[in-house]
Amino acid sequence: MKFSDKLTLSSTAVIAIIFSVGATFMMTQNHEHLLQSYITRNMQTHDLESFTLESKLTQDATVNLTTYGSDEKAMKTRAIYYIQQISNHMKQPQTVYALLDQEGRVLYATGQQDFFKQHSLKKPQSYRIQNYAGSHMMLVSSRITAGKFTYLLESGYDITSCYEERDRQFQTFFLTLLCVLLLSFLLLKRLSIYLSRPILRLHEASRHIALGNYKERTNIQSDDEIGELSRSFDEMAKATEQTIHKLEVSLAQREDFMSNFAHEIKTPMTAILGFADTLRTYDCDIETRKKCADYIYTEGKRLETLSYTLMDLLSLSGREIQLQPVSVRSVIKQLKQYYEAVPNTCTLDFQCPDSFVYSKEELLFTMLRNLIDNAIKASPPTATVFICGALCDEGYRMTVRDDGIGMREEDIEQALQPFYMADKSRARKQGGAGLGLSIVKRICDLHGSPLQIASKPQEGCSVTFLLEVVSDEN
Repeated sequence: MKFSDKLTLSSTAVIAIIFSVGATFMMTQNHEHLLQSYITRNMQTHDLESFTLESKLTQDATVNLTTYGSDEKAMKTRAIYYIQQISNHMKQPQTVYALLDQEGRVLYATGQQDFFKQHSLKKPQSYRIQNYAGSHMMLVSSRITAGKFTYLLESGYDITSCYEERDRQFQTFFLTLLCVLLLSFLLLKRLSIYLSRPILRLHEASRHIALGNYKERTNIQSDDEIGELSRSFDEMAKATEQTIHKLEVSLAQREDFMSNFAHEIKTPMTAILGFADTLRTYDCDIETRKKCADYIYTEGKRLETLSYTLMDLLSLSGREIQLQPVSVRSVIKQLKQYYEAVPNTCTLDFQCPDSFVYSKEELLFTMLRNLIDNAIKASPPTATVFICGALCDEGYRMTVRDDGIGMREEDIEQALQPFYMADKSRARKQGGAGLGLSIVKRICDLHGSPLQIASKPQEGCSVTFLLEVVSDEN
């Protein structure tokens, strides 16, 4: 069952219950009030009738006609006569009277004697309501003393109209209830459809997202709970879309990484196998053997460099480090010693004032070495590579700058991806694999520092990162 149908039926049921309880209570109160008015009026009428009858019989008991009240037959005859007069005077055929002796025998009745025999009060009491022959009768009894005799006067008043009014009100109520429920159902149906429309929109959006349309949004403009749910749903959908996009990018990068990695291994391995097969198959002269051996050695060193670089890159993945105070002067000293020991065609100009920064000495050394290596490879022989450091408000800013071939704007962002090389032939000729800036980016991320690259073709390149300075208090 749909939510709108549940809302409609439950609301209609609530309206029916409340309306029925309220109307029943009101009609019951009306009936009780009307019945009480009938009872009060009939009690007053009976009191008047019994007083009249008793007065006349008392007068008759003082005359010789009834032997001064001792003639039972005469007193009975007079009592019946007066009852007939009262009955004729009331002119209400639905009202019945009966005269009973002390043993409860019916001496006279204007209606059926069975009614009084069956429902005789026998003992004086106020009233009793009985259902007789399909009618509601109010039976009132009172004791009358006439001379030396005592009688019971019982008056029966038809109050069926009171109960018929109650039944009429109930019939009217049921018809009214039916109309109210029908009208309420139609209105609530339209209202529930309108109110549940945002929920249907949420359902449709969730289905579209489940089918892969992560750009789907509900865009429900409302200040109620459904509006809040819609905004939370849209935020969740946005976060899901971003996460899926990151996963897709990560998967694409991983595929590119594996493809480039396989290509970078395949190229030197092909050269090594080819020259090794030449040496194994042919009886070459000394110059050819030396040439083949040089190619094998060069490509083997390239594979060795590639493997070490990959190990550095993989060791930084998912790694968390505890930053410690590191002396910039100590790292610069290690760099100078390193480049004095390896062949280098460029001049290195270190302009780094000493300071203590939060880092790891080996990571800072690796980061600067990769940047310097890239600068040397991009610069012509005898060029100068500048390694500059300066204290600033944000921390300690370090920059590696060269005046080499530079990069295009579209190559800067991709240069941070593993194995990316703007000029593949030049990079392979210089022994590069396109992993240097990837390692630098990973180390910068571990330091929480952005990596800024500024470059233009044939105008050089400048790479800058920021380190936190150790305060004097520490």
